[in-house]
Amino acid sequence: MKRILHEKELEKGDFLLFLYDREVLLSRSLYNRGGLTFDYGLVTEASFGEVLVKWFFDPCEDADAEGIPEVIDNVCAFKGKLYLIKKDVPTHF
Repeated sequence: MKRILHEKELEKGDFLLFLYDREVLLSRSLYNRGGLTFDYGLVTEASFGEVLVKWFFDPCEDADAEGIPEVIDNVCAFKGKLYLIKKDVPTHF
């Protein structure tokens, strides 16, 4: 697993793991409600400086807060850590 620090490191077919920062989860009371603390995503497009990701869950969706955006344009602003799990995963589904 490789930590992603900038969206320029991502390519189409990259399978990602996103771990929410503990502070975000505590502020949204997800721990108390048994909510998820992570998300998986698949990069479906990475061209012309734009990275599109299809996220499989949205752990913060039920907390009336914004989840992880589908367009990644500033990894540093994410409130958590992004990791590359696998490359070259098929994106047609």
